[in-house]
Amino acid sequence: MKPTRLVLPKATLVLILLGAALAGFCIGFQTNAAIIRARVRRLSGPAENMPALLTDNLAKVLGLDEAQKTAVLGIMQRHEVRMREARERRRAEVDAMVAELDAELQAQFTPEQKARHEQYLEELRRKGEENRKLRRAVGGGK
Repeated sequence: MKPTRLVLPKATLVLILLGAALAGFCIGFQTNAAIIRARVRRLSGPAENMPALLTDNLAKVLGLDEAQKTAVLGIMQRHEVRMREARERRRAEVDAMVAELDAELQAQFTPEQKARHEQYLEELRRKGEENRKLRRAVGGGK
């Protein structure tokens, strides 16, 4: 008895290949999205121990030995408090300027324009946060 050969129309074969390609694309896309989401979760919050994280990164990039790592960690820890205070002062100054600007702008708007302006600002905040998370996820800093 001769083995039977499966004969499929060309259209069926094309559909099977297209389905396989689409499935591969979807799996790859979902895997990439999962990796990015994991990075965003890992990097989006403030680091618990920023000096240690920065020191570890420098050690990897520069190939620091243990003595250098210890010295760099000490330097990072000494400067951490002052740098955090400077960031908070700068943030407070910028927040005050933004509030002053917003008050002057709001005085020029009608109630309807004020509502649309607030929606516009909220959309900008949302997009800015998404962009920050994405930059952090791909290793681009803030």
